Amino acid sequence: MKLLIQLTFSNGLGNLYCGVIEILNFVNYYKNIGYTCELIFASNGDGMGNKFINYCNFEEVFDLDSFKIFERIRNVEHSIKTKIFEDYTYHSTQYGPDRPGVHWWDVFFNELPEKTFPKYDFNMETLLSNKHIPIFLPKFNKKVYERVDNFELGTIKKSIQIRFFDYTLTPTEDFSQFVEELHNKLVISNSKFYFTSNNKFILDRVKLLPNIITYKYENLEKLPNDHGYYFYNKNFNRELLLDRLYDNLAEMVILSKFKEIYYYTSFSWNSTFLYYSKSHNPDQQIINIKKNLELIT
Repeated sequence: MKLLIQLTFSNGLGNLYCGVIEILNFVNYYKNIGYTCELIFASNGDGMGNKFINYCNFEEVFDLDSFKIFERIRNVEHSIKTKIFEDYTYHSTQYGPDRPGVHWWDVFFNELPEKTFPKYDFNMETLLSNKHIPIFLPKFNKKVYERVDNFELGTIKKSIQIRFFDYTLTPTEDFSQFVEELHNKLVISNSKFYFTSNNKFILDRVKLLPNIITYKYENLEKLPNDHGYYFYNKNFNRELLLDRLYDNLAEMVILSKFKEIYYYTSFSWNSTFLYYSKSHNPDQQIINIKKNLELIT
């Protein structure tokens, strides 16, 4: 009996991390009842694919020691979209249409089990409401943690994370107003904050304040770090894009070091960029400041 999982990198980094935790939970059940388990990682940089880098290998993103549950891990540039692949037959997709290779992760069997183990939702909402506690906490590539260790945080205990719309280069009127109000709040605050955002407009507004520290990205003059930088900058070489990807992942890990994270999101849901942080630091307070700036202390 064999099981094949296809992980399609077509979402953000937080969703990618949620996805591998869901996959490990799902696959563990079948491993324990005798299935041989394989993983295919499709980086899908072109077209409707990921917004960070074109082609990359799974082991460039994750530490393979966290995925020994798989007998084999294969990398492909473009996802498999046929319902028959080798001796496998497509079964289902997590959070997506009823066809493989489009969204999130897919399940293939060569022989269907008598009862299919459910694919539980491991997202920010279920994590924050304590509806699930991750059993598996896979690690990123070791280069990510080297960058975390080399970043000096000092005694800062609080962080602010601002998530603006992806692929929207011009700030909206309400976001511009929020930025101004937040800036004014930070000017009079006695606290120091680690500040992170996918939006250059707000970073430029606050990064020179004496109580704000931000991550030190390389080559920002060549490649801005806001929005879908791969889609807007496909002319850059792969080494630069991979270097930037490691820096983005390092920020995800750095956020896990704080007692409090004050966050704002333009979306109607919580950003999964915070998933790594909360899953590794369950006592961490995640505080929504979208309309409650007075909560910043």
